[in-house]
Amino acid sequence: MGEPPAHVSGRAQFGPETHALAVNLLVGHHVPVKRSTVLLMQMAGVVTSTGWMASVRGKAAALLASGGFAGRVRDLLRTAPAVHADETPARAAGKLAYVHVACTRYLTLMHIGGRSAADIDAGGVLPGYTGVIVRDGYAGYSHLSDAAHAWCGAHLLRELKDLYEFEPAAQTWAKAMAGLLCEANQAAQAARAEGKRPR
Repeated sequence: MGEPPAHVSGRAQFGPETHALAVNLLVGHHVPVKRSTVLLMQMAGVVTSTGWMASVRGKAAALLASGGFAGRVRDLLRTAPAVHADETPARAAGKLAYVHVACTRYLTLMHIGGRSAADIDAGGVLPGYTGVIVRDGYAGYSHLSDAAHAWCGAHLLRELKDLYEFEPAAQTWAKAMAGLLCEANQAAQAARAEGKRPR
């Protein structure tokens, strides 16, 4: 009988493919534990428990941390020409916290913290970043003076909508500005689809 690999802790256990499918459901698609368990059984024919499903998130996090994954994503984000940054409230460790995100179309790095400048900087992407930070109007990002700052279009449209709905008769400019921004976005997307580039 051969010796099992060091990571094999029992006579029968799920392998890396099953773990990857489970993590993809839980983390990649944010499906709750119970529903992920059912989906794994229905889609892959893997019968498991919700307890096992709940354990894979921690296993994946430990593997990613030990392999330097977050550091590599952080390095790539720091070289991107533009990075979207945001924070949103969530429950973590039994209390209210903020999930901070720095991302591009293909890369995402998140960390948990408060809402201060130090908490924003704790992700290690934004301090000293010299590209464009696309964000909302939260003043907590104003200390990041090495970067250019651009307002997120979705946040801007939401604020224009709120202005217009608060006082429709007096704020028609807000509705017109939202329409202009949407037209500009559509024109830019069409130009990119045709292969045109900014001069």
